[in-house]
Amino acid sequence: MSLVLLPWTLFDSVFEIGKEVLDQQLGCIWLKDNLISVSLSGRINFLNPENPSIPRKSFWGHNKSLVCAAISDDKKKIISGSYDGILNLWDVDTGECAPISGVKFFSQVTAIAVKDDTVAAVGIGKVVKFASISCCHFHPETISTDTECMCLAMIDSDSCVIGCQKSIDLIQKRKMTHSLSVSYDVVSLASFCGGSKILACGTDKKLHFFSVDGSKLVAENKEIDVGLALGPVTTSRDGKRILVAVNAKYIYFYNAESLAEERRWLANSARVTLIQFSDNEKYFATSGLDGAIRIFNPDERNYRI
Repeated sequence: MSLVLLPWTLFDSVFEIGKEVLDQQLGCIWLKDNLISVSLSGRINFLNPENPSIPRKSFWGHNKSLVCAAISDDKKKIISGSYDGILNLWDVDTGECAPISGVKFFSQVTAIAVKDDTVAAVGIGKVVKFASISCCHFHPETISTDTECMCLAMIDSDSCVIGCQKSIDLIQKRKMTHSLSVSYDVVSLASFCGGSKILACGTDKKLHFFSVDGSKLVAENKEIDVGLALGPVTTSRDGKRILVAVNAKYIYFYNAESLAEERRWLANSARVTLIQFSDNEKYFATSGLDGAIRIFNPDERNYRI
């Protein structure tokens, strides 16, 4: 069944937008010389009376709340995931957006990570999927985990680790190669030292260290017992500096070699949702549920932009 939009009798044309449920038309409006319609998918269509089969131009977006996002290594593309399981690919320079095609998620996307041309994403329902940025298309493989996925981190363009309830899973070439059972739920993950090392924050209020040994994850004989609820975590590229959200609003800075806390900051007035070093690692930024983005100098205790 085709989903069509019938304009008033100003001209005798039928605009066929598409054949999928998400192509259902929610409404239309005249704006000067433009007839514009809105699809259920969130797509805005500028219709062309001279060629009803092809819109003059279209703008995509999300029609449900965004849950997560990531940026490509070259900073030219942004990938966003929404509550309804849609992943969109945005061009930073033009603002143009297109949905990633193929077999999509059937429920909320909870985390996204990017390395080179590869997008990895996890969703509610114990699902892991991969997509290509250049093709804007999902790969056909869908990986199922034993327990619910909580977070992920890329190792390289072919490998990633998935943090789950009571396990950490290693995926290589879109196949699960190892599932390591742990005694805690994994809150957040970070990879460093070229992907050979993994850092995991657990609901046991500890930072745990792992190594990637071929196709296996190996727990290292060290940990940091923070003693408070943990959130997002990140490291410097050399793995010597660790930043972790603690007790929702604070950022703790640890030396990865001595495992000692060096300083801490009050970051946001509500729960911290992300920590990220700048490219030169002279600063780091936090975002929070208070809607604020804070920028800090990691070498100064009281420095905040």
